[in-house]
Formats: sequence, C-alpha cells, structure tokens
Amino acid sequence: MREYRTYEEIATDFGIYESNLIRRSRWVEVTLVQSGVTISRTPLSSEDTIMIDATEVKINRPKKQLANDSGKKKFHAMKAQAIVTSQGRIVSLDITVNYCHDMKLFKMSRRNIGQAGKILADSGYQGPMKIYPQAQIPRKSSKLKPLIAEDKTYNHALSKDRSKVENILAKVKTFKMFSTTYRNHRKRFGLRMNLIAGIINHELGF
Repeated sequence: MREYRTYEEIATDFGIYESNLIRRSRWVEVTLVQSGVTISRTPLSSEDTIMIDATEVKINRPKKQLANDSGKKKFHAMKAQAIVTSQGRIVSLDITVNYCHDMKLFKMSRRNIGQAGKILADSGYQGPMKIYPQAQIPRKSSKLKPLIAEDKTYNHALSKDRSKVENILAKVKTFKMFSTTYRNHRKRFGLRMNLIAGIINHELGF
C-alpha cells in the first residue's frame, strides 16, 4: 500500500502468478481486520476534543462520469472523512465511493459525536454543526458584516487547533495508494482505508 506497485510488478519480482498474489493479498487484508488491526470503537467523553475533516482520493474516470466528479479540483475522486481526537487518535473514518460535499458525507456517516466536549470543524460543516452547541467553526464574513480583528484571531486559533486532523490525513496520504490515483476495485477502498487508519493508531500508541 505504501509503494502501491501493480500486482503484475510484485508477482514478477517474487516469481508467482498474479492471480495467486491477488488472493493472498486479500487474505492478508481480511486476516488483519479479524485480528483487530482496525479503528477501535472507544466511546467519546466530555473530556474529548475532536476534529472533523475530509480528503479526496483520485480515481480513474468511471463509467458514470458525473457521480465521481470533483467540481472543486476538476478530477474524478472518492472522499474520506476522518474524525480525530486532539491526541491524534482516529475515532472514525468514513468513505463514499461517489463524490459528495463534506456536509453530505457527514450526514451519511451518522456518527454520534454529541458526547465530545468540543468539536472543531471547517466551514464545509456549517449546517450539521449548528445542532452541536459545543461545535466551533470559522466565522464567515459578508458584504454587510465583514470580519473584525477578533473574528480573524478566532479563525486563526481554530485553524491552528484543527491542524491535528490535517496531520493525520497527511499520514494516510504517505501511502501512495491514497496519494496517487487509486486503481483498484472501489468496493475494497473503505476496508483498506480503515486498515491504514488502524495501523496509524497503533503506531501512535492507541
């Protein structure tokens, strides 16, 4: 996953059939999941500060082109949403194989984050965060109400506090499977993404 070489290249290096390599790699993935190398389901508490963010993973052009079109960056993509504590523990990681807005992915994930003491999110989560009194999102300006110095200071501090989730997503992207164009079947994308999240949690001592 880290190098993201093709099955053909790896099979040639080890002198085995590509079909055997595919079966064995899938067995390894399933075995890792069964052995607990995934995100632990530790419940949140009022002492937890959590951060929410999403990232995109490029894919090859699908048959149904518009379903995966990233309007923002003009390429085809899937999306992954991470919820991370201030200590760096990945609480959950949800994916959608059809591209959508951050807010829609959050709603589809149905994550129960109300127990957290503080919730930090970016402006893409304006809608859902209104139902959580402990949520903090950037203050937006308008023509009639431009940001004052206090608002800018608040936004800067919030951005700094949210850097933990951005750092975790950067760790996920060190695996070329997720930082380059994802070539494999999309139905196993979520499994592989959660395996990587579990490995990162383990490396960080969670």
